[in-house]
Amino acid sequence: MHHHYVAIDAQQFTELRKTIPRKPKKLTKEDWLDIEQLLKRHWSPETIVGTRRREGKVCVSIEWLYHIIRRDKERGGNLYAYLPHHLKHRRRQVSSAIPIKDRVSIDERPAVVDARSRFGDWEMDTIIGKDS
Repeated sequence: MHHHYVAIDAQQFTELRKTIPRKPKKLTKEDWLDIEQLLKRHWSPETIVGTRRREGKVCVSIEWLYHIIRRDKERGGNLYAYLPHHLKHRRRQVSSAIPIKDRVSIDERPAVVDARSRFGDWEMDTIIGKDS
């Protein structure tokens, strides 16, 4: 038997599903002690959550586990120290651009350049990437 997609039915089903209260996952004391031990073995939250789910054990999401670790750090705890990156965020390196000597703004270029009638007045992208 084949079913056809009907947008109105799908929307009604979605609205109905939203009204059903979700039961929050509760970690027992034993669950949390197990997670804490795995953290102390330097397991990442991603590994812990994946392993617990594969074993059919109750677990919170990866994001929530990071939230718990950050909250522990704010309260003086040291769980963050067991993470491979210690909750450090990598900052992008700020460009150390060297100023061009005697630089002239593009707004101050001669009007003849806008006409593009001479060789060299045309601009084009000369960067070649992996897909040419």
